[in-house]
Amino acid sequence: MSRHRLATLSVVSSALLALAGPGTAGARETTDLVVLVNGNNINGEIMGLSRGKLDYKTDDAGRLSIEWLKVVRVTSTYTYEVETTAGVKR
Repeated sequence: MSRHRLATLSVVSSALLALAGPGTAGARETTDLVVLVNGNNINGEIMGLSRGKLDYKTDDAGRLSIEWLKVVRVTSTYTYEVETTAGVKR
């Protein structure tokens, strides 16, 4: 793993507290994709991110809590707002 990747992960994992996205009131397709450091790809729905854990819902495995340090990439057709512990929104 590159130094840049490690630095990014440590900043992101310690800074991210909340991930606010589209409401969950209505059902939507599970089009979000999480790629893990071990190469596994998991299709599902991002539910949130808090305290270094990605809350993720899948059709086959149910609800998962994935350690953020184990995530290489997240892709989604939706736009999410990320808030750091300092209250900065990105």
